[in-house]
Amino acid sequence: MFLIRTLLICLAALCLCSAACAADAKGKEKKPATPELEAALRITSSPDFVPFFSLAATVPKTRLMVGVVAVDIGLDVADPALRAQVLKNSPRIRAALRDSLAQYLFAYYRPGRAPDLAMLTRMMQASVDATTGKPGAKLYLVSVLVQLK
Repeated sequence: MFLIRTLLICLAALCLCSAACAADAKGKEKKPATPELEAALRITSSPDFVPFFSLAATVPKTRLMVGVVAVDIGLDVADPALRAQVLKNSPRIRAALRDSLAQYLFAYYRPGRAPDLAMLTRMMQASVDATTGKPGAKLYLVSVLVQLK
């Protein structure tokens, strides 16, 4: 008798909990799909902003790695069709951005000097335009961090 009463109490508690969770889930606002989009909301409230955080490449110097450069980037895409294409192809765009960062570090950057942000921005903007196939996604550098050994 005691066992049946305990099972009924547990079953009732389980039903109440599941009903409360379902009601709570209905009332909550929809959160951003990824942590990256959630972090972008802290930078700007614009729905046109597409973030690309934590792009990093090593700083080479004659067969040695002498440091790391980490870049956070955002794309401002006003055209909804182009923004959908950017979101769909974000892995390809991220790879192109990382390649252009590595190319800049290999060809133009000298350890111990400040990076040329205008040149880096031009190179990355060209890679975004080439990847999307048309201009319209304006690139913004959010941060550039240089860490040398």
